[in-house]
Amino acid sequence: MLTEKTGIGSGSVDIDEEKGMLFEIDSNYDEDYKFAYDLYSHTAVQNGNNNQGTLPVMISDPDLTEIAPALGLTADEYFDTWKNDFSAMLTAVMTTPSTGSLKEYIDIESVVNFFMVNSLSSNHEMRHPKSFKLYKDSLDGVYKFGPVWDFDWAFTFDGREGAPANTPMVDNNGDCGGYTFIKALLSNEEIRTLYQQKWNAFVKDGYPELKAYMEEYATLIEPSAKENGVLWPADYSVDWRLSESSFDFRENFDKLKAWIQQRINYCNEDPNFGLYR
Repeated sequence: MLTEKTGIGSGSVDIDEEKGMLFEIDSNYDEDYKFAYDLYSHTAVQNGNNNQGTLPVMISDPDLTEIAPALGLTADEYFDTWKNDFSAMLTAVMTTPSTGSLKEYIDIESVVNFFMVNSLSSNHEMRHPKSFKLYKDSLDGVYKFGPVWDFDWAFTFDGREGAPANTPMVDNNGDCGGYTFIKALLSNEEIRTLYQQKWNAFVKDGYPELKAYMEEYATLIEPSAKENGVLWPADYSVDWRLSESSFDFRENFDKLKAWIQQRINYCNEDPNFGLYR
């Protein structure tokens, strides 16, 4: 699911805000209702410390102070209910043998779709983790992964510009909590089997469609890119930020196409589909 913004609503996560919940796993850890899930002891602490051994989980939407009273609960009571539910899902991921099934807790097709997009783009935000979205339409449902969001640490950028295509989406650099959780999740054989099937289908049918769409879209926006390049011609680099003039749009577009092809070749050959090392 690709959306202009994220939140509960018809343009993004279309669920009932009085029944469902949108979560975000993000090391910024800056929402009012949040908890730290310990990946090793499998416990959750409300407003607990976010560190390398925990997942920083936050309520992204809705506003619990608005929703809970309508349900006859305090915001803290409603939060605790969902905290326990989300923690049960995380515990299942961390403790279920790779040959077991997680379908009682998660929609595995949404997992595959979510990580295919993030792996194809080599989105390293997953490692930190940042902008990792999941939602559930009700307490009786299963968790769905998405929407996908936040790609500034993706493609050729991983802290510095020029990242090669043949690197895993996440690695254990710094023992980031995102890596620990993602590796446990994507080691599940049921998920891996479906991932292989959907990846093969994408390479055969979806990739040619993607290339055609990219060409069409590039032709559409090229005149604007040229104009932008005239107005803002200078390149600059400050710390990790790199800005290039868009005047050489076609040249950079060709570089992007070549990078994506290299990425697909790498994911085809990598035993873990380019997801993790």
